[in-house]
Amino acid sequence: MKGFPDSPGLYIAQRKTDVVLIKITGQYPLLKLGKGINVAKLINGNKVVEVDKEVLSNIVCFSKEWDFKLLPVDSTAFPENVFRADGIISIDPETRSSIRNNYFRLLQMGTPISDVLRAESYEYNITMEQMRQLANEFDKDAN
Repeated sequence: MKGFPDSPGLYIAQRKTDVVLIKITGQYPLLKLGKGINVAKLINGNKVVEVDKEVLSNIVCFSKEWDFKLLPVDSTAFPENVFRADGIISIDPETRSSIRNNYFRLLQMGTPISDVLRAESYEYNITMEQMRQLANEFDKDAN
């Protein structure tokens, strides 16, 4: 399809020999273009390279020149914040309690804070920024 997509997801955008894998987040009409991978360089040079900002700007400003194909990726396999623009997901009280209990247990075992944050971010499918915010809240409440 020609023109900027109207729904979030992973897309292949192509314009002549420029082939780019991009992530689009948000809700229509406020969709945002995230980072991308230059697939043409992967094909031609066997290198994974991030797309130049100029190319991303061109995709936004001249989207009618690009062909977009939505990749059939099961988005339920990813955290619900992946295709949202703000990146913050709501956490139910039970999950929050579990995160808090594991956070303090791991710290008491002597696990470095950076490892705790990374591990819990991965375990509970939340962003590192959200995990940092939760850790700050947990520490504030504990004092």
